[in-house]
Amino acid sequence: MKCPECGGKVTQRVGDYPYLGEELPNVVLVGVKLRTCTECEFSSVGIPKLVGLHKAIAECLAKATHQLSPGEIRFLRKYLGWSGRDFARHFGVSAETVSRWENGKNTMGATAERLLRLSALTLDPIQEYPLPDNFSMRSDKPGVRATLHGSWKLEVA
Repeated sequence: MKCPECGGKVTQRVGDYPYLGEELPNVVLVGVKLRTCTECEFSSVGIPKLVGLHKAIAECLAKATHQLSPGEIRFLRKYLGWSGRDFARHFGVSAETVSRWENGKNTMGATAERLLRLSALTLDPIQEYPLPDNFSMRSDKPGVRATLHGSWKLEVA
């Protein structure tokens, strides 16, 4: 396999990968294909069944007992396929309120949080709205390990 950046040799191994890094620091994918170029700094990860993974993460967050962090709120909103304005419209709040929830400037109230969790568990995500590359999230939550055995399974570590 050749590097798409420099044409160098790409090595592949199976390992663990912190999914979305800073965005969801407590989610680790276990046993995925990790590719690294021997010549440059290019690296990539093979994540099978991405839609199933996002659904598993959303279900795990929706069923968790801790208060949702700003990054988790943002992940669930994006999972559902809602823009900030869509989210505000569904929840009967301003877009500024949504922004404050997602930036940690305001805490989401218990009723709105329950509605978000219920939405994540019961609504079909809008497929044409992409999940973001960047989230912010507190790192004081228990870790989550994701494994693929036919479908994604999450365990709280």
